[in-house]
Formats: sequence, C-alpha cells, structure tokens
Amino acid sequence: MEIDEVLIKFEEEISRLLENEDDLKVREALDQIERNLYSVKSVILINNKELDKAEELLLEGVEKHSQDFDINYNLAYLYQLTGRFDEAIKVYTKVKTFSTDLDIITGIDEQILGIEKEHRNEPLVSVCMPIYNDEKHISKAIDSVLKQTYQNFEIIVCDNCSTDKTYEIVDKIEDSRIRLYKNEENIGFLLNTNRTWQKAKGKYIVTLHGDDAYLDSYIENVVKIFNNNNKVGIIHFMQDELRKNYFDNLSYFKSVKYYSKIFGCAITPPPTQTAFRREALLKTNYYESDYWTAEVRLMMKIASEGYDAYIEGQYLFERYNGSEKDSSQIDKFILRFEHLNQLYTDYKRDKKIKHCDFELYLKKLTDSFILLFQNKDKHADIERTFKQNKELIMSDNELSRVIIDHVFK
Repeated sequence: MEIDEVLIKFEEEISRLLENEDDLKVREALDQIERNLYSVKSVILINNKELDKAEELLLEGVEKHSQDFDINYNLAYLYQLTGRFDEAIKVYTKVKTFSTDLDIITGIDEQILGIEKEHRNEPLVSVCMPIYNDEKHISKAIDSVLKQTYQNFEIIVCDNCSTDKTYEIVDKIEDSRIRLYKNEENIGFLLNTNRTWQKAKGKYIVTLHGDDAYLDSYIENVVKIFNNNNKVGIIHFMQDELRKNYFDNLSYFKSVKYYSKIFGCAITPPPTQTAFRREALLKTNYYESDYWTAEVRLMMKIASEGYDAYIEGQYLFERYNGSEKDSSQIDKFILRFEHLNQLYTDYKRDKKIKHCDFELYLKKLTDSFILLFQNKDKHADIERTFKQNKELIMSDNELSRVIIDHVFK
C-alpha cells in the first residue's frame, strides 16, 4: 500500500470518529500515530547516520511516551550502536517490562547477554578534537585515534572556522565514529574545547589537538585506570621525571590533597595529557574565560566535587607543533600575569590550600610580575600593566615578601 493511500484511510477514519463524536478514540488514534512517527522517524535518521538527531528525537519521544515499546527499543539500539553499552543494557532491561510476549522478552535477554559477553568493561570514550588551521597534521592526529588498541570510541571534531583545508580533510575521512561540526564564527580555543566536551557522550573524555597524536595504547590506558579507580575524576599523563618533580612521585591523590597541589603546581598538564570522567566534568562550567588559569580552575572545581586524581608516569603522545596560534608575545606577558593575579585574588584566603602549595603559586605569580618589569620598556601596554599593578602588588605583604626574596636571592 502506498503512503498516500495510508494517509487517506487514516483521514477517513478520523473523520468517521469525529462524526460519531467519539473524542476519546480520536485522541487514542492521534496518540498512537504520534508514537509511530517517533519510532519511524528515528529509524530513518539512524539509517541515514544522523545519530545526534535520532537520539534527540527518541529522548523527546520517551519523555512524552515513557512506556512505549518501540521508542524505548530504538533508543536502546541507538545506545548499543554508538558504543554506550551500559546505557543500552539499562534501556533494554526496561523495554522487557513493556511486553508480555515471551519470544520478544527472550530475544531481548539474548541481546543483553551478547552485549555483556562481548563488551564487558568497554565503556565508550569520547575523543574531543577542537581544531583550527591544522591541515598539516590533522590526518596524522585522527589516524592516531583510529589505530588505538582500544576501539570503542567516538571522535568529536569541532572546526573553529579554519581558513585552510582542515575541515575538508576531516570531512573526507570515512569512519562512522567521527562527528564533524563547523562553528559559524571563531569562538576561541577555550569555548571551542567546551563545545566538543558538551557534545561528548562517552563515559570517559579525552582531548586531542589537531597538531598532536596519541601513541597506540593511550585510550586503553585511560580506560584501565578509570575502570580500576571509581573515585578518580581526572588522569594526568606525563613523563615520570615530571611526576617526581611536581607531584612528589605519587600516582594517587585524594581530592583534598590534589585541590591544593594543582593550585601550587609549577606546571599544569595540558588538555591532551588529561582525561576526565564525564560525570565529573559535567559538574563544572567547563573552561572559564581566563586562558592561563582555565585548566587550574577546572581541575580545582572537579576536586572540590570530591573526585580524586591519578598521575600516570607515562607520556603517550607526539607533538608536531604548538597549539597557541593566536597570541602575541606581548599579550602572553600581560594576560598571563593578569590571569595568575586574579586566581591569587580569588583563592588567597582558601584554607584548603596548604602553605607549601601556596608558596609555590606565589613564586609563579612573582615570576610573571618580574617578567613584566623586565619587558616594560619594550611596549607601552606592558609598561601600563606593570604600573597599574605595581602599588597593588607591593601593598600585599605576602606578594611583596616573595618578590623581595626573589630579587635578592
């Protein structure tokens, strides 16, 4: 039967019910057709690989028709298709309660058992790629993900209005796990990173820039550490020597200790070297606007929510270039000091920060201030920033003490 014939018969049946003033049956018929539309439309979207739209539609359908078998079943299938096996099992289990057909229930049980057998402890990992003008290295970056020993991942690529061929290169890569987006305007590095995180659906989140690459076992290591440490919300990967120098050669940090340590740390592990448990990241506002302290603020927020941190003494990356593509040296001098100073102002009375870690941070801020002093004659903006902050800095007993110690050491 053609679709037009179906529509004509449906209209005729509705007209007949209305003529008989059978409003209840009209509402039931309309309700059923709405359920069917959610189900059919979602199947079409899934077949066309429009998985984001399919999920949005199905979640809307579940909200309206929470006990509809077909809508919930399609949602479970979508979760299974996209590697979210825990979510798939939960929804499949719920779907069984909507049927009394033993064959259907048995079939769903077999699907659940198959998932548990084949994908036990295989959570979906979101590889988030905020990119901009990375045409030289983007293929190598994505290829490093596709070659991972752990394969249950999605790749979320957000192009920040590249002026080269970056977007076109990614668009030609054929892999259903890649989700490619293009911003209408350049929103900056931090907001573009936030956008990739917001679109992530994995249990764990890692970040990869367009001029970096993972070694083959990186994601496997991320999954192993998170799976074995349920309270860990953050993992940092770094050379063992750096872990010795900056993290006391320790692997595991309770949230309270990490909160203090990351504030005073002389280095902040960059995004590519950091993995997140998604539930921990969702409890933050992601990156805030202060570029030079955005990572520290984010890590401290996650720690304040009670999540521990794990420091892995392996460096599982390759770097082809730096990711700071749009900041002049002058801007770096000024913004670095301003952002460090603002973080100091915000946290200088925080009693959760240990004295030794606070002293480390003061040295970091002092170095930035002295850098302004050393370069104030090179540019009017640097001189202006130095003069604006000189009296304020010297009136702060803690800061002035550290500066004097630094100058006369």
